[in-house]
Amino acid sequence: MDYDKLKQKKEQLEQEKSAIPLEKILQKQREFEIEYAHNSTALAGNSLTLEQTLAVLDAVDPPQQAHQKEEDSSPSEEETPQQTM
Repeated sequence: MDYDKLKQKKEQLEQEKSAIPLEKILQKQREFEIEYAHNSTALAGNSLTLEQTLAVLDAVDPPQQAHQKEEDSSPSEEETPQQTM
């Protein structure tokens, strides 16, 4: 494949990428991270199953829920500016 054709395909990907819902992108990214961690540690001799790897990753870095995102977007009491009199 020549450079111009590859560049054209990259531009096409960038244009169509914006049509993919963010939730789906984040879901696929999470799936990739889980499989990557599982396969990488398996190469090193780790005997965890994919499900066990998922449990460990969820304990360390829980997946965000829709309601958590809304709560995270509002400032906490510590972040809210205090008025002085």
